[in-house]
Amino acid sequence: MLKPALFLAILLASPPAFAQAPAVDDGPTFDQLVADAGSIVLTEVLETKSVWRQLPQKRVIVTEVTVRVDRTLKGGADAVMTLTLLGGTVGDVTQRAAGVPRFLVGDTDVLFLAASRSVVSPIVGMSRGRFRVVMGHGGAGRYVANSGLQPIRAVSEYAHPTKLGAGDRALTLDEFINTVNARLGR
Repeated sequence: MLKPALFLAILLASPPAFAQAPAVDDGPTFDQLVADAGSIVLTEVLETKSVWRQLPQKRVIVTEVTVRVDRTLKGGADAVMTLTLLGGTVGDVTQRAAGVPRFLVGDTDVLFLAASRSVVSPIVGMSRGRFRVVMGHGGAGRYVANSGLQPIRAVSEYAHPTKLGAGDRALTLDEFINTVNARLGR
């Protein structure tokens, strides 16, 4: 058994494990999302359906999200697309994959979609590549929020938006689209 003085000496001589918090992975930057996306689309969710799917290693639940594409900002997209995402609920069994967004019928989003579809999610940066489009109070315009429905003031803060103050306003959908177009050189 260590004597208290020896234990204290060892503790003081050891580098503190808690001195520096590990870096938080903020995921891709907005510019990386734009560059990595095969297509960027403004969509509305028409239908969601969770089903069992057999993968090479095991059977999993996936959710098929059918969206109507209202506008294409980058790449090509069909007028109606079905996106397949890992996770969902079938009967009384629920499976979730960390970082994979969940969709509801009627959701309006700007989605940054990968050129090649992944088994986990077709969205670049997982939930980071989903920008929610929400109506302002009293129907005052359409604004952009991150996947957690937190309004953003600028694309640079999408991962960690600051709470809007009394004089602040959220980024409008038109401003967001203009920013995407500017990043694409349009």
